[in-house]
Amino acid sequence: MGLGFPSIAAAHTLPVFDNMMKQNKLKRNIFSVYMTEKDKSDGFIQFGKIDKNMLASNLSFFPVTSDAYWEIGLGDISIGDQKLNVCD
Repeated sequence: MGLGFPSIAAAHTLPVFDNMMKQNKLKRNIFSVYMTEKDKSDGFIQFGKIDKNMLASNLSFFPVTSDAYWEIGLGDISIGDQKLNVCD
C-alpha cells in the first residue's frame, strides 16, 4: 500500500488514502503513524483519527510543503536541548 500523492502514483492510479477520502470513509481526512523502538510493541498506521493515548508529547500540525511527498519545512533538528544545525 502506498501513501504517495496522486501526482506520483504508479500507473496513474488513485492512492489508497486518497480513495478513502474520496469515498468519505474517514471521520477526518488524516492518518497517524505510530513508531516504537526496536523490540517494543509494534508500530502502526491509523486512518481517520488520532489516538491521543498513544502520544508521548503534545501534538503539532505542520503544513506539507510539496504536492508530491509528505515533506514539511524544518528550521533545525534538536535532540534534547542540543541543536544539530543541519537545516541550513
